[in-house]
Amino acid sequence: MLCCLSLQTILYSTLYMKTNYTFILCVIVVTIFSTQCSSPEKHPLVATYNDSLPNVVDYNMHVRPILSDKCFNCHGPDDNKRAANLRLDVAEAAYKTLESGMKGIAPGNIDKSEIIHRMISEDPELMMPIPESKLPRLTAIEVAIIAKWIGQGAEYKPMWSTIKPQKSKLPKVKDEKWTKNEIDYFVLSKIEKAGMQPTQEAERERLIRRLSFDLTGLPPSPESVVTFLEDKSENAYEKVVDAMLASPHYGERMALEWMDVARYADSHGYQDDGYRNSFRWRDWVIKAFNNNMAFDQFTIEQLAGDLLPHPTQDQMIATGFNRNHPQNQEGGIVDEEFRVEYVLDRVNTVGKAYLGLTVECARCHDHKYDPFSQKNYYEMSAFFNRGNEAGWIANFSTPGPTIPNFTPKEKKSIDSLDKLIASKKEEIQKFIKTIDPEFQKWKNSPRKAIDNGLVIYYPFDKIEKVPVKMTIEKNGKKTTETKLIDGEVNKANKTLHADANIKNTKVIDGKFSKAYYLVSDSPIGLYDNQGNYDRYEDFSVLFWIKPGTVKKNGTAIMSRARSIYDGISGYDIILNGDSTLSFRMITRFPDNAIVKRSIEKIKPNEWIQIGFTYDGESKASGFIPYFNGAKMKVKTEVDNLTKGFDLPKRYAKRYVDYVGNGANNGIFNNNGQFYIGAQDGNFQYASSENVAFDEFRVFKRNLLEEEIKLLATTSDYNQIYNTKNENILRKIYVETANQRLLDLKNELISLRRFKNEIETSSEDIMVTTDAMQRSTYRLDRGAYDARKDTLTANTPQSVLAFSDKYPKNRLGLAQWLLDKDNPLTARVIVNRYWQMIFGQGIVSTAGDFGNQGSLPSHPELLDYLAVNFRESGWNVKMLLKKMVMSATYRQSSKASPEMYAKDPQNIYLARGGRYRMPFEMIRDHALQVSGLLSDSIGGASVFPYQPKNVWEEKTSGRFLTSYPQSHGEGLYRRSLYTFFKRTAPPPTLMTFDASDRSYCSVRKTVTNTPLQALVLLNDPQLLEAARVLAEKAIVEGGNKYEERISYVFEKSLSRKINTKELAVLSKLYQAEKERFKKNPKEAAGILNNGEYRQNRSLDPFELAAYCIVAHTVLNMDETITKS
Repeated sequence: MLCCLSLQTILYSTLYMKTNYTFILCVIVVTIFSTQCSSPEKHPLVATYNDSLPNVVDYNMHVRPILSDKCFNCHGPDDNKRAANLRLDVAEAAYKTLESGMKGIAPGNIDKSEIIHRMISEDPELMMPIPESKLPRLTAIEVAIIAKWIGQGAEYKPMWSTIKPQKSKLPKVKDEKWTKNEIDYFVLSKIEKAGMQPTQEAERERLIRRLSFDLTGLPPSPESVVTFLEDKSENAYEKVVDAMLASPHYGERMALEWMDVARYADSHGYQDDGYRNSFRWRDWVIKAFNNNMAFDQFTIEQLAGDLLPHPTQDQMIATGFNRNHPQNQEGGIVDEEFRVEYVLDRVNTVGKAYLGLTVECARCHDHKYDPFSQKNYYEMSAFFNRGNEAGWIANFSTPGPTIPNFTPKEKKSIDSLDKLIASKKEEIQKFIKTIDPEFQKWKNSPRKAIDNGLVIYYPFDKIEKVPVKMTIEKNGKKTTETKLIDGEVNKANKTLHADANIKNTKVIDGKFSKAYYLVSDSPIGLYDNQGNYDRYEDFSVLFWIKPGTVKKNGTAIMSRARSIYDGISGYDIILNGDSTLSFRMITRFPDNAIVKRSIEKIKPNEWIQIGFTYDGESKASGFIPYFNGAKMKVKTEVDNLTKGFDLPKRYAKRYVDYVGNGANNGIFNNNGQFYIGAQDGNFQYASSENVAFDEFRVFKRNLLEEEIKLLATTSDYNQIYNTKNENILRKIYVETANQRLLDLKNELISLRRFKNEIETSSEDIMVTTDAMQRSTYRLDRGAYDARKDTLTANTPQSVLAFSDKYPKNRLGLAQWLLDKDNPLTARVIVNRYWQMIFGQGIVSTAGDFGNQGSLPSHPELLDYLAVNFRESGWNVKMLLKKMVMSATYRQSSKASPEMYAKDPQNIYLARGGRYRMPFEMIRDHALQVSGLLSDSIGGASVFPYQPKNVWEEKTSGRFLTSYPQSHGEGLYRRSLYTFFKRTAPPPTLMTFDASDRSYCSVRKTVTNTPLQALVLLNDPQLLEAARVLAEKAIVEGGNKYEERISYVFEKSLSRKINTKELAVLSKLYQAEKERFKKNPKEAAGILNNGEYRQNRSLDPFELAAYCIVAHTVLNMDETITKS
């Protein structure tokens, strides 16, 4: 350890300074006459480099980036990773005295700061960073920066992005005439300080083309270019800006950016990767941007539209933002594991999209670089942990929660049926008031029911051989044979029976006589469509059970439902792991259902009567569980039954179109089986073991309380007719013995059935709701089942403490994000829109405003725009207009070699941006200039051309196995409508660096590869567009080939062709025309691309040559580059 003396000779050795990519070994031997120099500038570690250092070293701008890169990994926020009890990201901790007796950082005293000695030490046991970290040593300049900062007092500041932005005064500039709005003052100030000058304004043709792509994603129309060129008024450019902001294509352009942020896709992801019906959310986004919805409202509706007072259909649709993440439908997964995964995805998305922070780094431990703890991470997850959703989703339905999206015709039919249903109920009640004479006659005669509604009755008194007709296939031929099956005949319908596995089913003493006792996993099967009721029908289930040992994860008592693969869809009774009972009617697990759970627990090894009645109204109020002859005390967990159990073929068709298999193999015709003691093909709950069943009944009507009470005391239902209670007799007569009333009730059921078919067939839209109260935990190492501390919803105080004025739900979170004191949201959003317009954000790391991210190139400008954006009412169009109206934006992208050398990344913004456009724009441009592009806005996704067998080779699941290419208009819609399958995304888009939409993406990587060139040369969409453009050139461009070539060029590039360019393309045209005359097959090959009809009246060799010219122009660097 180096000693600190008033007179001291220190050997500062082997410092490495990186200058012009050369490492220079510096050995400095100095004599220090005081431990505290008169000024830090004179300290030997600083003096050599002081001319290159800022006068005042700022912690955020100069020091924090060095410490974050080289030190925070071991001495940062993460308590678990911290070494030597030294923390450098917090002033109080950094100033503490260490075991060595020195302070980690001694403000004002460089030589008494332990970190300085460690940074320059060559001793492997002392040096920082330690060799095992594999991090590079600090350069001499980096050491000088830290040393000077310590000498100036080592003032810490909060992370720059967590300091509330302030609107500073416009800086003074020399060339004030150059400026057009506030942006230019901030930019020009930096340019002038760097000794540079801004570039001249771009030519009008290039400027309108640039503007059009930036605001609409499409090239300008030839008419708009001519109008702009001829308009000599002072506000000519502003008129073009306003027109483009008002274009319906503006919403599409903005939506494409937001779809990456929102991780939008048309399939679920993971292995099976089935179809997802979510395009209505995309339509909402387009509409919101076109209507210039304020960004704060845009945010609130997407994060919490369902929590607004009386939310509209559109506000509900907007919440699909939260659920655009991948979802898993593979068999055998752990439901809770993936449900937690979805919750945490939403935290990650909000963190990146709105806060610009890598919050996902805190899932397993405290963030190693930023002031964001693991506790903060899971407290944020509590905002999203209230949805009634499953980790495992059903095969052929939109994952819940959902809302119906009725067409006007469907809505009209439902309204009419509601009126008819209400009228039929009124008719029934009126008729009941007239039945007294008939009732008295029935009461005084032998009382018999016309139909008591009993359809299933198994006393389970014995196991017998039941003759059953079965279809047998032999030698390819089907025959019917009668076989004897172990079980019992249905006493209510002797053509039906119950199957019992004689090896594992015993007959024991029951409640009244005998009972079936299930020893192990051998349920009783009720086949042949027994008990197949839907939500529009009233029915009742009642039986006795003697439960055995309760299993931890629950046991299926009885079930008449589909497999969990199809969302369960039916009704069941579950014995939960806590000994409570759940009574469920489910269309799609877990949200589209009625679920009631008993408050009291049942005791094992005691006979109890359980069951339920249901009135066919799809409401929890009409679904009544019973226990030992009385209504059971229950709590309603879910009351949202909106669709029927048996999915009509019309509903299935929605998926057949996309699935390609599965939907046609009987899945939709399988209504599930009736099992006593198990579920059909389900791994959600275990089968019953060591449990006995007795007196199992199902009625096709809503039983009376008095009937259930009777059956709790006897097995003889007919005793109900012997009662002397006239009120009970009247009820029995109404339910079972008046033919007119039975007919009227059947008519009511028919009306409800018609309504059910419409509602069940309607489109579902995935939304977010808060329907559950769940506990939230900090998860050890991020594992779903490693629950630690119980947490409540909260936000990181390092950003902004959560105010008591906000509700602790998603709405409160959205309001917190938009709070005037939140330092991040406005900055992050403004920066991303700046990135969209200028090609690079003011903070180049758009998804990381933390310690590992880049510092803003123009911090005052970013803060000015952020405050202005908020003060404008979060007006996105106003923000974009300010950007594109600036002189900074209008600069030419052409620059001198000297400027490129001085500022290769255009950090100073002394020239216009220049970068290769995304393929969506390249493709849409080709379709637009050729006249092929469809103008329709919104709607379902389409399937344009793509290479053969991409889906077939990349699909390992059961769904979307083959690519259903569109035809007609579907081939020519804008690229944002292209069907996006997560496991096999559009290959051309991926070649051009598109996001795979698996997670929130706020910046695309821009590469230039040979494969991209091959795509542009061979993509059938571009070849087809070139052919159609060539046809238009011949028909509309003039009679001379020079005129036609000029037509192609000006259409494609929005400017006049020059002489040299015309000469080159003319030569190409002549050569290609001659080549095609000699090789007619090659001409045919060029012209046969795509499905759009070919103009057969044109000379094929001439057309093929013009096609090559058009294709060449569409492949030009200028065409595919925004400049």
